[in-house]
Amino acid sequence: MGAYKKCVLWLHYGGYMDTIYRQIGEHIRAARIARSKTQAEISEVAGIDESFFGQIERGVAVPSIKTLVGVAKALDVDVRDLFPSSARPDAFNVQVSSISAAISALSEKDRAVIIQIVSTLSTHLSTRK
Repeated sequence: MGAYKKCVLWLHYGGYMDTIYRQIGEHIRAARIARSKTQAEISEVAGIDESFFGQIERGVAVPSIKTLVGVAKALDVDVRDLFPSSARPDAFNVQVSSISAAISALSEKDRAVIIQIVSTLSTHLSTRK
């Protein structure tokens, strides 16, 4: 088995993803308890089986996006609030991605010009008082 496949398998089955699923479950449980709701109440409104909901809260079941949206609605929270902050893009990274997308179609030479402009502007702005 190649190194890439081993890495993907570890991420999905033995490492990072397990941690994410567990953290999502913890966020769901915390939101449910904060609202003084039972698993039965939330699972009914979300349209899922109560035992499956319990598995989601424990981080042992992998919910679909549709299920997460239903749970978020049942809890009256934004679906993004169910994810750990480390899994959510912060505003800076969203801005960087937006800039990257905007200049990706440009030639290497044009991108270099934009990077130089941004660098010069950044230096200027960081030294002003």
